[in-house]
Formats: sequence, structure tokens, C-alpha cells
Amino acid sequence: MTSTTRPAATLSAADYFHQLLAYAAFTAGATHRFQVGDVPIDLTANTPELAARLLRPLSHLHQTTDAPRIRIRLVSADREPPPFPWPDAGELGGLREWADGGYRFSQYGGVAVVGFEVGTGRAVGYVRVPEQLPAAFFSGLLFTTIYQGLRAFDYFLLHAAALSWQGAGVLITGPSGAGKTTTMLQCVRAGFQFVADDATLLHLQSDGQVRAVSTLNTMHVTRQTSALFPELAVPVQDQRGDKTTLFLPEIYPQAMASSAMVRLLLVPSLHGPRDGSLEPLSARAVLADALPLSVDLSQPEAATAHLDLLFHLVSTVRSYHLHLPPEIGAAPELIKAAIQRHAENSAA
Repeated sequence: MTSTTRPAATLSAADYFHQLLAYAAFTAGATHRFQVGDVPIDLTANTPELAARLLRPLSHLHQTTDAPRIRIRLVSADREPPPFPWPDAGELGGLREWADGGYRFSQYGGVAVVGFEVGTGRAVGYVRVPEQLPAAFFSGLLFTTIYQGLRAFDYFLLHAAALSWQGAGVLITGPSGAGKTTTMLQCVRAGFQFVADDATLLHLQSDGQVRAVSTLNTMHVTRQTSALFPELAVPVQDQRGDKTTLFLPEIYPQAMASSAMVRLLLVPSLHGPRDGSLEPLSARAVLADALPLSVDLSQPEAATAHLDLLFHLVSTVRSYHLHLPPEIGAAPELIKAAIQRHAENSAA
């Protein structure tokens, strides 16, 4: 969670951001423009090597000629960026975050720092030795930076995966070990389209529908899960600990969707009857699991809009426990049938 407790700092947030900008001012780079949801984003990298690492998780996104609303500039540097002036910033898994007024900062150990100026939609960051960093690092840095910008346009996080079947969106959430990743991969292999893994951005449309939008094309899976799907063999550099980073377009080229209107929310379960049945879930049960991992309460105005969206989601979209059968490959047909029943009930 982003820290807002004010430690003694030698620089203001604005001063530090402009110091980062000045630090990068001497570099040139190629700019790539893509779109997340309805928001055009420019991404500039100063070396071909850094650009390749950054663009690989974004290769599925639509290019656009519309004027960018968010501008991200990332620099490969052989020296450390200016020292992070907030030693008491909250830290989780090596990531330290700090929010101060209209600025957001993220520090990734001693290898990267990114600053975001909310009012202008500008981000600037530095990455040391990008060629030595794992694929999962770039996925995390990109998602955090893009999400900081998209919150200003009312795109909000739900810790869930998202799939699309013939345009109908399905959110898959639940605790670790519940079978989410295996269910996702079964569905993609069976012809579903992939929208997002584990961190889905949601946007409330003007007609009241909730739209799940894609940011990254990656999934992070354990070696145990990978062993169930022979097509998932990947290069060593895409492995980190027990997790492997998959780039879905490179494995399932036709399996990507940029967005989908949410029709169902499913919580897979490996406990209970394991008979493929769907057990209705209450909105309260879904929110109890989703809120702690999805909503940043340190920014009250954004948190209020975020909570409103999640309450609207669970009030308008049916939620179920999916009791997974033991057979690999059975889940996709069960989910297709649930989507069909929903469509028939909506049309009745």
C-alpha cells in the first residue's frame, strides 16, 4: 500500500520529480504509442534493448494516432538515479511507494525508480542493467506505472483474472491455490481470449456495464502448473524462482482481447464436491475477499470511486463458486454453459 506518512525529506515531491526529469533530459529515444481502454499512452525508451524488454508485455495492445493522455519515459542508466528522499516509505516485496499531493513514486530496490506527476500524466523512470533483470520485473514496473496514470480516468484494479468468450467477459478471482491459473490456461487453450491475469483493470461505462481492460499479456505460473501444459516451455531468462513468466501471444497467437464487458464473476474451488457445480455467492462474500488486495485507501477520493465501482460490479454481475472437477480440460465447457445460461436469462 502506498505510504503517505511524511518523513523528514530533503526534497519536496515536485523537486524530486523535476530532478528525475533533469536526470533523463540528456537522453533520446524512440516513442511507441498504444491504447489501454480508451486512453492513449506514449512509452519512450532510450535504448533498443530497454524498449524490447518493455514492449514485449504490451505487444497485444492496439496502436493509435490519438493524442496521448499519459506519457511514460524510461531510461537505461549506468549510474544510480537520485537517492530516494523518503526512507520511511512503505515497502512490500522490495517495492517502496510514496504519494505526496499530485505525485507518485515507486522504487524497486537499487535497480529502478519511477516518478509520476498526476496533473500532467507524465512519468519518468530509470532502470539499471535492464538486460540482467527478469521478465517479471518489467511486468510489475509497467503495470504499476500505467495504473497510476489510469486511475485519473476511473480505471480501477480488481485482483482477478479476466477472459472473454464471444465478447462476454468472465472474471476469475480467489485465494492462492484455488485453481485460478489452471482454469485460465484451460480456457485459453480451448478458445477463450485472454484479457488479464491476476490484476484486471475495470471501467464503468456510461450505460452501466463494467468493462475489463487488458494491460499486459503476461501470466506468472508455477513450474507445477507449467508441467500440465507442454506448450508452456519458455526460455530460462523468463523464470524467477518457482514462477515462469508467459507471454501469451507467443504461445496462443489468436487468444488476446483488449477488453470485454463483464458478465460473470467466478471463484474456482478445489474443495467441496468437485462436480462442476456452480454455487451462488453473495456480494458481501466477494467483496470481503477482493477489497483488501484491490483498493488503496491512502487516496480517499480515488478510493471512494474505486469502492463505488466494485459495489456496482457485484450488484449487477452474478457471482458463483465453481467447484472444479478433477479432469484437466473440463472447466471451459462449464464456463461456456454458465455464460449461455446468463445470456438466456438476460434475454427472457
